[in-house]
Amino acid sequence: FYPAFVRERNAFVARRPQPVKDVMSLLAWWAGKQGWSSGAAAPPCWLTELAAVHGCRGMPMAVMGNDAAASSDKGLADAVSRAMETFAGLASAQVTWTDGDLAEYAPEDVPGSLLEQRPLFMDAVNPYCNLLDAGGFTPQELASAAQPPDCFFAFKREAAKWLVRADAMSEGDDEYADAEEGSDAG
Repeated sequence: FYPAFVRERNAFVARRPQPVKDVMSLLAWWAGKQGWSSGAAAPPCWLTELAAVHGCRGMPMAVMGNDAAASSDKGLADAVSRAMETFAGLASAQVTWTDGDLAEYAPEDVPGSLLEQRPLFMDAVNPYCNLLDAGGFTPQELASAAQPPDCFFAFKREAAKWLVRADAMSEGDDEYADAEEGSDAG
């Protein structure tokens, strides 16, 4: 983490469309639900945000919806799946951001020696930073956790909780309606 780039990182995230920010939030939530072997094995928040951006690259916002209220469930699910694919492929990643307009720097700003590193997941705002540098975060545990279909279990468990709550609430409404009907008959 480079504190000198906080302003640039915040601006980078702020410029993303709302559906991309939604994917960022879902990935951060997912990462928080994983049983990492240590704190050092957990992915940095910035990496999860960039994985969301990478997963959404090339997806038309019309598919995802232009804002949170209009987000297409299928578009959001596809974007999360693509971000999980990014996570799953981190051990052999080569993400540079210089092939589009997302990098906050020019391609020539990136040192050639950095471009030769493997795996490589460049920081989108700092041309001197490989987020998968051997001296920092290692992606093996994250890549393993992101393998389908297991990577979606946290989402399924959460959805099941909401379904159980919804069923309990609807049963409570039925009991209330039965009680109301009973009091009208008396």
